[in-house]
Amino acid sequence: MHDIGLATVLEEQIHKVMEDRRWTRILDVQVKVGQLRNISPTAVQLCIEEIFRSTPSAGARVDVTVLAGVIHCKVCGADSTVEDDLVLCPRCASTNVEAVQGDELILKSLRGE
Repeated sequence: MHDIGLATVLEEQIHKVMEDRRWTRILDVQVKVGQLRNISPTAVQLCIEEIFRSTPSAGARVDVTVLAGVIHCKVCGADSTVEDDLVLCPRCASTNVEAVQGDELILKSLRGE
């Protein structure tokens, strides 16, 4: 996902929560991003800071956690943690795998007022 797309998705989610809870500013943001998305935690943080720039939420604390990539091999049945976005089964080298974890982009929590 490109940075603009990332920023748009997060901005929509944040503004919906702010509207639903009638908040005027965000104090803390927690985001989880999956390793298989190949998005830098720094890029996520910068996107959120850009969303808040020149708003009452400027200076909000941003915490980004990376979730490990976990795949399931459809050939040998192994579940494996992977270190990068090149997903081959470490047991049998098959490319016939599916992501079990690590493809997420989750706005875990917001704190506002």
